[in-house]
Amino acid sequence: MILQKFILLFFIIVSLITFGSYPVNAQEDLSFENVEARSYVLYKNLKWKELIRFGERAIRESVDSYSLRFRLGTAYYKIENYFLAITNFEKALEIGFDDELIYEYLYYSYLFTGRNEDKNYVFSKLTDSKKISLRPLYNSILDNILVEYGKSGITEVNTEDVKLLVLNNNSYSEQTI
Repeated sequence: MILQKFILLFFIIVSLITFGSYPVNAQEDLSFENVEARSYVLYKNLKWKELIRFGERAIRESVDSYSLRFRLGTAYYKIENYFLAITNFEKALEIGFDDELIYEYLYYSYLFTGRNEDKNYVFSKLTDSKKISLRPLYNSILDNILVEYGKSGITEVNTEDVKLLVLNNNSYSEQTI
């Protein structure tokens, strides 16, 4: 009798350990239609971080599309992670078709990451009306002139500028403009 209770208890414990390690709640359906619908809702509601988590998981599960990459790129752009925004926008262009909105986001992402040659290439792909509205800050003549002035040695440091530099601490040497 004691042996039977011991064996029963043993099987219960082994069953709990074995089946308890599996997730109890069902995994979310990551079909193409569900990913499109959910990413669209997150995009429209401006939930950038949740969209990034969901979109990256969908891509890991081999659900990839032009619209998902566009939405992910936009989410990364909005949280100022321009490097990952560039990756997703470029992938969207590779999967889909030329889109002027993607080129505009790419233009600014390249600008903010200091990739001037890529920025100029993307600028050349924009329509004339978009080029006029962007009015690029890049001027090839002025950009190639180097002027140095001021005293040599230690100069005064504006503490407000230092505070701004500390507050705008970006990863990967990103520029804040």
